[in-house]
Amino acid sequence: MHNREILYLSEQDVQAVLSRRDVIDTVEEIFRQAGDQSIVLGSNSFLPTGDGKRNRFIAMPVSMPKKQILGLKWINIYDEPVEGYPFSHGNLVLVNDTRTGSPIAVVSATNITTMRTAGGHGVIGAKYLSRKNPRKLAVIGCGGQGRGGIGGFLEQFPSLEEIRLFDAVPAACEAAASLYEGRARFTVCGKPEDAVRGSDIVLTCSSSRKVLVQKEWIEKGMTIISINAFNDLDPGVTELADKWVLGVYREDAHSVLDNTDMSQGVQLDRERVYADMPEIISGRRPGRASEDEIILYSHMGMGAFDVACADIAYTRAKEKGIGTVLEV
Repeated sequence: MHNREILYLSEQDVQAVLSRRDVIDTVEEIFRQAGDQSIVLGSNSFLPTGDGKRNRFIAMPVSMPKKQILGLKWINIYDEPVEGYPFSHGNLVLVNDTRTGSPIAVVSATNITTMRTAGGHGVIGAKYLSRKNPRKLAVIGCGGQGRGGIGGFLEQFPSLEEIRLFDAVPAACEAAASLYEGRARFTVCGKPEDAVRGSDIVLTCSSSRKVLVQKEWIEKGMTIISINAFNDLDPGVTELADKWVLGVYREDAHSVLDNTDMSQGVQLDRERVYADMPEIISGRRPGRASEDEIILYSHMGMGAFDVACADIAYTRAKEKGIGTVLEV
């Protein structure tokens, strides 16, 4: 008799079984699998709400033959949210067993999204592209993504001594600093320039649609990790950088290179792209070659990260008896 049960995992359930280290390692492995094509990346589908606002939903599918699962991340991106609501929330991952076709899990993806973005693929970008033992990290945007990013970077880089914070809402900086109190020295900056100058790594993860980081502030040896393309980062950095690395070329070609809505109306030069992360991780293209190189990393994320993390959470939750069983 075919399976009629689905395990639902809430945000709290996910937090109980999935660690930052799990997410960072999973993101790195997914980059590898994207490179050797052992996963099948589906085409993302963008659906505007149709009410004249800059709000949309995105379906992000992937098949993972080795794990015998296929999944879909369903996420909303609201550039014009209702007052009191965040930029994105209530995200879900649906996981199916490819042997039978049966759905097996519905997993809350809000916490997964927060961990796997700035604190996941952003961290892996920095792992391969930053100078050794970075000491100063600038975080531009201290909402959910910024807070998640700080946690991931602290997990990966014990060498970090100072984390400089900027947000249009200063209280968000204070909240982020208090969350990780004692793990580094936190400096709240009144201007983004003060956070950027002198930093080893610059993480741009705000929800701003206006440039917050100017190319004139970028210095030799910096690694710039951009998770929202050029919504908050000067697109001129693509011309300034010695190397511009994408997450996965196929995924970012549409969302970053060809989408002028994500680059302040500027048509970006594809010829400036040096490599993508699967090429860097596999060693087919070298990452950082000198201490003075300026390296830019741009990636808008993939549902594959979320599905892989949801599968880990599902497996562990089954073992621990965590979650809510639903009937199809």
